[in-house]
Amino acid sequence: MKDNNSAQNKEEIKDLQEPKVNDNPIIKKDDQDTSAENKLIKNDEAASESDKIVSSGKKNDTMRFYLRIAIPLLLISAVIALLMALVNGFTKDRIASNNSKATKEAISRIYSKFDSTTEIEADIELPIKAVYRLDDGGALLGYCVSVLPSGFNGAIEMMVGVSPDGTVTGVEIISHTETPGIGAAADDPEYLKNYIGLSGNITFGEGIDALTGATISSKAILSGVNTAVKTVNDISGQTAEGGAQ
Repeated sequence: MKDNNSAQNKEEIKDLQEPKVNDNPIIKKDDQDTSAENKLIKNDEAASESDKIVSSGKKNDTMRFYLRIAIPLLLISAVIALLMALVNGFTKDRIASNNSKATKEAISRIYSKFDSTTEIEADIELPIKAVYRLDDGGALLGYCVSVLPSGFNGAIEMMVGVSPDGTVTGVEIISHTETPGIGAAADDPEYLKNYIGLSGNITFGEGIDALTGATISSKAILSGVNTAVKTVNDISGQTAEGGAQ
């Protein structure tokens, strides 16, 4: 009996001395879950870094693509601008000479007899380009107003003759870019002659009508004539107040 008790006591003492291993399955599972979570985080971080690298590569490719397009365009534009500047430099004097010649011819068709032309230095603004005073033997014949009303395709450069009392003495078209056969019909000398003798604020139906199919061009010419007449009336009024000009 003593031997059995002694053996049992020795077993209990041995159990107390030996450390017990924690075989709790819940704790082991938690450790596994934490490890798996860490792996997922690392995988996400790696994927994020990979996405950043891919995105950066795409941005660089896009930048290179635009540079390949932009640089040649800039070079072409610079070459074209340089060529245009060179052409303008070579042709500037000739263009000025041709414009001066066209202006003189237009004035001569409106006033057949005069011995001097003087460009009036006055405060003018577009659509007026210039105002010329014409004299013969020291006596004032009238004025020619260079005006640039807006037509269908751009400005219509025209010369309008106006007497000192504000009556239209002639209308000449110097240049235009109106559509051939349509708006250009307003450049008909026979049509422009209808303005001669008119004065004041001219409107369609008072000796002049708009051309069918060229309404915008016709209105532009009408506007140019009225601008010229008003300009001369203003000059004549200033001359009457301040003496001969």
